[in-house]
Formats: sequence, structure tokens, C-alpha cells
Amino acid sequence: MSRRDVRRVLWTASLGLLLLPPTARAQQTEDALLRRIDSLRPLLEFAEAEADLVRERREVAERLANTTVTDTFTVGLLTIVSVPGNRVMAEELFRNVWESEFAPFVSASPSLEDHWFTFQWARELRPILVEGRAVQRVELARWRPAPRTELIRQSISNALVGDLAGTRVRGWASAVRLPDRPQEIYRSLALSPSRASRACLDGDALSCWTAMGLAPEGDSYPLDDWYAPEERRALVGQWLWRRQLWSLRDACVEDGDISSCDVLLADRLGALGVPGELAPLKGAAREALLWIALQRGGAGAWDRLRADPEASPAQALLGASRLTAEELSTAWLQYVQANRPASRANPGYGLVLALIWFTAFGTLASRSTRWR
Repeated sequence: MSRRDVRRVLWTASLGLLLLPPTARAQQTEDALLRRIDSLRPLLEFAEAEADLVRERREVAERLANTTVTDTFTVGLLTIVSVPGNRVMAEELFRNVWESEFAPFVSASPSLEDHWFTFQWARELRPILVEGRAVQRVELARWRPAPRTELIRQSISNALVGDLAGTRVRGWASAVRLPDRPQEIYRSLALSPSRASRACLDGDALSCWTAMGLAPEGDSYPLDDWYAPEERRALVGQWLWRRQLWSLRDACVEDGDISSCDVLLADRLGALGVPGELAPLKGAAREALLWIALQRGGAGAWDRLRADPEASPAQALLGASRLTAEELSTAWLQYVQANRPASRANPGYGLVLALIWFTAFGTLASRSTRWR
């Protein structure tokens, strides 16, 4: 009996009860009606279970009908699912990135075991079904350029960073890969209003270490190592503060009381909960240092990096790389200097354009016209 049939019986019984003469209705006690309803309840539950089973079978059939035929294969620790016509391209791209960049320091990864990667470059994208796994998708329509190594690198990094969950390193850097535009690190270093950044740019490698929020020793982050007094004052002036802190803010910004600035910055550090968050260099600069530490550490570096979740970022990096702070920060500075943006001393096209306009306006000014 279907769910609809059971409900029809219940409605019929109720309607029949209402249509009985008053004397007959009086004979139908409430207890009798409840017993009748209770006797029908198992039929309703059975009908509901049957309906759920039919719905599940229909959903499975529809999913199977719409599922794309796929080809699953492995590259190192990676499991990749692609459409058959894309397997050669997918295997080549993933293998090149994995073997040249990640395999040298990753020998095991719980997160990569839980993740699968999909790959598709087709005229019409079809759904690639992956059940029971986290998925990183590299899927592009054919009218777009073919997937590049940057996309593969990013997808592997997105999966791999899951291994750092619960570690202090995860709060310090958010990606495990070289930045796509390393020249931006040099620009951020050159434009950073920080004494540590300036010293780093001048070649003091340990100042680079400090500018990225890594304590020279222990786990202390002295603000005056990052910013000169006037730089700390300017930093306070950039933010809005709670009403309770307005007097300190005015003393810092208006009166130049640097001790008030330091109290406010210490309060901000405590509120952020990440000791190095006020450090001048973040983002790509830190990701590059993490990557260099892993590359220099070689085999076992990934295991050493995440061995102690309570280790400070500095301790974790030194353990992974097996280098001193000065050696590691020197390698980072050399990388940044090697990717310095090209200077544009020759004005080139801009100068030619300026000369053209200068000549045009000079000609108009020398004639008796309304432009004169």
C-alpha cells in the first residue's frame, strides 16, 4: 500500500465518522478512533519507507545517466580523475609540477590521501563525480587557454596546506608554493614603511627575518624592531579604535606620545591573536620563505615542518630547512633580488608621445587661431 493509499483510508475514515448520524457518532468513542488510527500507522510507515527507496533509486539512476566517463590514475601521491581524452595532458602537467616541485620534500601527506584532483579541458564541461573525497578541480572550457602549471601548483598547494591545520605555521603562511609573481615581493619590500624592511633591502638578511614576523629568539616580537617611532605613530593613525582607547589614540597621534602608540599596538596584537600579524611583510613574502625552507630541507622537510604543532613559525622553518636563520633569510633575499622588477630608466614611448604633443601645441600656439 502506498503512502497516498494510507492517507486516503485515514481521510475516508474521518469523513465517514463525520457523516454518521449524531446517535451513531456518539457510539464511536474517541478511544475506538485512536485504535483505528494506530492500526493504520504501520502501513503509513511502510509506505513512507517504500517511497524513500523509490526516490533514492531514481536519484542514483539520474546521477549515473549524467555521470561523465572518467579515467583515474596516480602521479606520486596525487590521484587524478580526468576525461579520457585529457589523460595525456593531465598526466604530463601534474607529473611535471609534482616531481620538480613537491616530490623532493613531500614523502607522505594525510591531506593528499583525502583529496582527489579532477582535470578537464573540453569544449563542453561535463560533471565529474567524485564521492567520499575532498576535490580540487582544474576544469576549463576549451575556448579558454589550456590549463597551465600555475593552476596545477595552486590546486596541489590548496590540498597540501591541510596538513598544517592546527599548527602555528598555518596561521603564519597560507600557501605552500612559490608566488606566481615574485617581483611583487621586491615591490612590497621597497614600499614598506618599516625600518626592518629598509634594512632588509640594504642587505641585512636577519632584518628580512624580523620583517616577516619571525622572532630572532624565543617567541617575542618587539615592535621597535619592525617600525621606528614615527612609523608606529603613523600605523596607529591608520585604524579606528574603540571608544575606550580614544584618549590613548589622541596621545599617540596628536601629541606624539610613542609609549601610547606602543600600548595601542600591543592591544591590537593581542586582539589579532597572531603575534606576527603586524609585521611589515606578509602574504607572498612568507610563502616564498616557507617554500625555500622546504626546498633547502629536501627529503623529510615536510614531516619536520609539521612535527610539532606548538612550534613557533621560526622554529618550524629552521627545523624543516636545517639551516640557521641567517642562512635561510639570506637565501630568501637572494631570491627576491633575483626577481627584482626591471627598472625603466628609458622613457621610450612616453617621451616620444610627449614630444608629439609638445610639437602639436607649439604649432597651434604660433598661429593666429582661436587656440592661441
